[in-house]
Amino acid sequence: MKDEERFCGSLMPRIISLTVLRKLALGKSLSGENKLYFCQLPFLEYIVENPGCTQAQISSRLGITPASASQSSKRLQKAGFIEKQCDEKNQHIYRIFATEKGKENVKECRAALNAADMQMFRGFDENDYHVLCEYLDRMISNFCGSDNKILDKYALYALSNSAKDGGKSKKMQRKE
Repeated sequence: MKDEERFCGSLMPRIISLTVLRKLALGKSLSGENKLYFCQLPFLEYIVENPGCTQAQISSRLGITPASASQSSKRLQKAGFIEKQCDEKNQHIYRIFATEKGKENVKECRAALNAADMQMFRGFDENDYHVLCEYLDRMISNFCGSDNKILDKYALYALSNSAKDGGKSKKMQRKE
Protein backbone atom coordinates (compact mmCIF):
# COMPACT_ATOMS: atom_id res chain seq x y z
CA MET A 1 0.00 0.00 0.00
CA LYS A 2 1.31 3.44 -0.94
CA ASP A 3 1.97 6.04 1.76
CA GLU A 4 -0.70 8.33 0.29
CA GLU A 5 -3.32 5.60 0.50
CA ARG A 6 -2.31 4.75 4.08
CA PHE A 7 -2.51 8.39 5.20
CA CYS A 8 -5.78 9.16 3.44
CA GLY A 9 -7.36 5.85 4.38
CA SER A 10 -6.78 6.31 8.10
CA LEU A 11 -6.83 10.09 8.53
CA MET A 12 -9.77 11.25 6.46
CA PRO A 13 -12.36 9.06 8.22
CA ARG A 14 -11.17 10.54 11.52
CA ILE A 15 -11.50 14.11 10.24
CA ILE A 16 -14.96 13.37 8.86
CA SER A 17 -15.93 11.66 12.14
CA LEU A 18 -14.93 14.76 14.11
CA THR A 19 -17.04 16.97 11.87
CA VAL A 20 -20.08 14.70 12.14
CA LEU A 21 -19.73 14.16 15.90
CA ARG A 22 -19.40 17.91 16.52
CA LYS A 23 -22.52 18.57 14.45
CA LEU A 24 -24.41 15.82 16.34
CA ALA A 25 -23.34 17.27 19.70
CA LEU A 26 -24.65 20.64 18.64
CA GLY A 27 -27.85 19.13 17.24
CA LYS A 28 -28.65 17.55 20.60
CA SER A 29 -28.41 20.91 22.33
CA LEU A 30 -30.55 22.62 19.67
CA SER A 31 -33.48 20.24 19.85
CA GLY A 32 -36.74 21.31 21.40
CA GLU A 33 -39.17 24.17 21.04
CA ASN A 34 -38.02 27.61 19.95
CA LYS A 35 -34.62 26.34 18.85
CA LEU A 36 -32.68 26.96 15.68
CA TYR A 37 -31.87 24.41 13.05
CA PHE A 38 -28.13 23.95 12.56
CA CYS A 39 -28.15 25.57 9.11
CA GLN A 40 -30.00 28.64 10.45
CA LEU A 41 -27.21 29.59 12.85
CA PRO A 42 -24.89 31.36 10.35
CA PHE A 43 -27.87 33.24 8.89
CA LEU A 44 -29.14 34.47 12.26
CA GLU A 45 -25.65 35.07 13.61
CA TYR A 46 -24.93 37.35 10.65
CA ILE A 47 -28.11 39.33 11.40
CA VAL A 48 -27.18 39.66 15.09
CA GLU A 49 -23.71 40.92 14.15
CA ASN A 50 -25.03 43.18 11.34
CA PRO A 51 -28.31 44.68 12.55
CA GLY A 52 -30.30 46.33 9.78
CA CYS A 53 -28.74 44.24 7.01
CA THR A 54 -30.70 43.28 3.92
CA GLN A 55 -31.45 39.88 2.42
CA ALA A 56 -29.17 40.76 -0.49
CA GLN A 57 -26.26 41.38 1.91
CA ILE A 58 -26.92 38.10 3.71
CA SER A 59 -27.16 36.23 0.41
CA SER A 60 -23.90 37.70 -0.83
CA ARG A 61 -21.96 37.12 2.39
CA LEU A 62 -23.18 33.57 3.00
CA GLY A 63 -22.95 32.49 -0.62
CA ILE A 64 -26.61 31.49 -0.84
CA THR A 65 -29.15 32.34 -3.50
CA PRO A 66 -31.51 35.27 -2.98
CA ALA A 67 -34.39 32.77 -2.98
CA SER A 68 -32.76 30.79 -0.16
CA ALA A 69 -32.19 33.99 1.80
CA SER A 70 -35.83 34.94 1.32
CA GLN A 71 -37.07 31.52 2.43
CA SER A 72 -34.78 31.44 5.47
CA SER A 73 -35.77 34.93 6.56
CA LYS A 74 -39.48 34.01 6.27
CA ARG A 75 -38.94 30.95 8.47
CA LEU A 76 -36.91 32.87 11.04
CA GLN A 77 -39.50 35.66 11.09
CA LYS A 78 -42.35 33.16 11.54
CA ALA A 79 -40.43 31.56 14.44
CA GLY A 80 -39.99 34.98 16.05
CA PHE A 81 -36.19 35.12 15.67
CA ILE A 82 -36.09 38.17 13.38
CA GLU A 83 -38.19 41.14 12.37
CA LYS A 84 -38.17 43.12 9.16
CA GLN A 85 -38.53 46.88 8.99
CA CYS A 86 -39.06 48.93 5.87
CA ASP A 87 -36.10 51.18 5.02
CA GLU A 88 -36.87 54.85 5.65
CA LYS A 89 -35.27 56.02 2.40
CA ASN A 90 -36.32 53.18 0.09
CA GLN A 91 -39.67 51.47 0.67
CA HIS A 92 -38.58 48.50 -1.49
CA ILE A 93 -35.81 47.52 0.94
CA TYR A 94 -36.44 45.72 4.20
CA ARG A 95 -33.91 45.91 7.00
CA ILE A 96 -33.59 42.79 9.12
CA PHE A 97 -33.06 42.78 12.87
CA ALA A 98 -32.76 39.94 15.38
CA THR A 99 -35.36 39.83 18.12
CA GLU A 100 -34.38 39.19 21.74
CA LYS A 101 -35.46 35.58 21.19
CA GLY A 102 -33.16 35.37 18.16
CA LYS A 103 -30.21 36.90 20.02
CA GLU A 104 -30.71 34.52 22.94
CA ASN A 105 -30.81 31.50 20.63
CA VAL A 106 -27.57 32.59 18.95
CA LYS A 107 -25.93 32.81 22.40
CA GLU A 108 -27.21 29.34 23.28
CA CYS A 109 -25.97 27.89 19.99
CA ARG A 110 -22.57 29.52 20.36
CA ALA A 111 -22.33 28.16 23.94
CA ALA A 112 -23.26 24.68 22.66
CA LEU A 113 -20.57 24.88 19.98
CA ASN A 114 -18.01 26.00 22.57
CA ALA A 115 -19.03 23.11 24.87
CA ALA A 116 -18.66 20.64 22.00
CA ASP A 117 -15.22 22.05 21.21
CA MET A 118 -14.16 21.83 24.87
CA GLN A 119 -15.29 18.20 24.92
CA MET A 120 -13.37 17.51 21.71
CA PHE A 121 -10.15 19.04 23.09
CA ARG A 122 -10.43 17.45 26.54
CA GLY A 123 -7.02 16.10 27.58
CA PHE A 124 -5.09 18.42 25.24
CA ASP A 125 -2.45 20.62 26.79
CA GLU A 126 -1.38 23.92 25.25
CA ASN A 127 1.48 22.29 23.33
CA ASP A 128 -0.86 19.64 21.85
CA TYR A 129 -3.20 22.39 20.74
CA HIS A 130 -0.44 24.42 19.05
CA VAL A 131 1.03 21.36 17.32
CA LEU A 132 -2.41 20.40 15.99
CA CYS A 133 -2.93 23.98 14.74
CA GLU A 134 0.42 23.83 12.93
CA TYR A 135 -0.53 20.54 11.24
CA LEU A 136 -3.95 21.84 10.22
CA ASP A 137 -2.43 25.09 8.92
CA ARG A 138 -0.04 23.04 6.81
CA MET A 139 -2.96 21.03 5.42
CA ILE A 140 -4.87 24.25 4.62
CA SER A 141 -1.75 25.64 2.97
CA ASN A 142 -1.56 22.54 0.77
CA PHE A 143 -4.92 23.59 -0.71
CA CYS A 144 -4.47 27.36 -0.64
CA GLY A 145 -0.78 27.67 -1.48
CA SER A 146 1.07 30.61 0.01
CA ASP A 147 -2.22 32.52 0.44
CA ASN A 148 -2.90 30.71 3.71
CA LYS A 149 -5.39 33.08 5.33
CA ILE A 150 -7.93 31.57 7.67
CA LEU A 151 -11.46 31.99 6.35
CA ASP A 152 -13.96 33.58 8.70
CA LYS A 153 -17.12 31.69 9.67
CA TYR A 154 -19.25 33.31 6.96
CA ALA A 155 -16.70 32.63 4.23
CA LEU A 156 -16.52 29.00 5.39
CA TYR A 157 -20.30 28.73 5.21
CA ALA A 158 -20.27 30.28 1.73
CA LEU A 159 -17.45 27.94 0.68
CA SER A 160 -19.46 25.00 1.96
CA ASN A 161 -22.45 26.17 -0.10
CA SER A 162 -20.18 26.60 -3.10
CA ALA A 163 -18.98 23.02 -2.75
CA LYS A 164 -22.61 21.85 -2.72
CA ASP A 165 -23.36 23.60 -6.01
CA GLY A 166 -20.15 22.58 -7.73
CA GLY A 167 -18.32 25.87 -7.12
CA LYS A 168 -20.86 28.05 -8.93
CA SER A 169 -21.35 30.43 -5.97
CA LYS A 170 -19.76 33.84 -5.87
CA LYS A 171 -16.10 34.29 -5.03
CA MET A 172 -15.40 33.73 -1.33
CA GLN A 173 -14.29 36.63 0.82
CA ARG A 174 -11.33 36.05 3.10
CA LYS A 175 -10.80 37.44 6.56
CA GLU A 176 -7.92 39.87 6.54
